[in-house]
Amino acid sequence: MQRDHTMDYKESCPSVSIPSSDEHREKKKRFTVYKVLVSVGRSEWFVFRRYAEFDKLYNTLKKQFPAMALKIPAKRIFGDNFDPDFIKQRRAGLNEFIQNLVRYPELYNHPDVRAFLQMDSPKHQSDPSEDEDERSSQKVLLAKRKLDG
Repeated sequence: MQRDHTMDYKESCPSVSIPSSDEHREKKKRFTVYKVLVSVGRSEWFVFRRYAEFDKLYNTLKKQFPAMALKIPAKRIFGDNFDPDFIKQRRAGLNEFIQNLVRYPELYNHPDVRAFLQMDSPKHQSDPSEDEDERSSQKVLLAKRKLDG
């Protein structure tokens, strides 16, 4: 009995890493997006987050869990935010931050952390191609109903 419980715990404990980052442009603004790899049990997916999103999560958790020694790379006011060395260091720091989040059930089960890692998103529960087919067949049914009605 005890072993099953441990297996369940392992299933629900997410594993996270930030394998890469990309530079994006939106309305003449440049920003870096960090690619977060999340895996829970046999499911695996990517979440794309900007530094500001990590920072917001960090500030929320710091207020709610002041005893936790959570750290995040500092904001950079001067200098080039797109310097490859800076991005590499920041990515390492953000990676360390999310690694710490998944060490503690009270953190990785926190609604903001779950939302950040998209852990409750239904698209991870099944094959994405199945979802797509299901959605288009629902649209067809709705269209038929409108015609018949």
